[in-house]
Amino acid sequence: MGSRSLKRLEAVACTLAAALVVTGCSATGPLFSGLPRVQSNEAAIIVYRPSCFTLSGAYPNVYLDGVKQAALRNGGYVELRVPPGEHVVEAKGSILHWDGRVPVLTRRMRVEAARIGFVRLTIASGSSHGGGLLGVTVTLDAVSQEAASRELSSLRLCQ
Repeated sequence: MGSRSLKRLEAVACTLAAALVVTGCSATGPLFSGLPRVQSNEAAIIVYRPSCFTLSGAYPNVYLDGVKQAALRNGGYVELRVPPGEHVVEAKGSILHWDGRVPVLTRRMRVEAARIGFVRLTIASGSSHGGGLLGVTVTLDAVSQEAASRELSSLRLCQ
């Protein structure tokens, strides 16, 4: 095998390995199929993370009122059933160096009975403020049902 062929084989192997690493860090559950039905005596919060290459291999754990719920993988969402009222959603600490690179993100929200609250984790590159990483901004924001519905359609459940 010639030097040129060996270099091409190495390039293909590196590309394949990179693709496996990135997809291995993405949500793998079922594709979002619509908003859940919420009973009159309960509420729900959907926390989601649109797919983004920046920090795709790192993912935080989602905490609800101080209790760990699930890992929020790239391109994924978590559905949380809650009693109506005030709740605290946090994204913090996990594997692949999320700890210390991104501060704890906190969002307080009030969810009424039979309603759904939506929280989006956004990771954006190209800015040098917020989030804790040079050149990356990470936010945890409450969003409208209209905006969330558009973005959720391409996401998968984090299991």
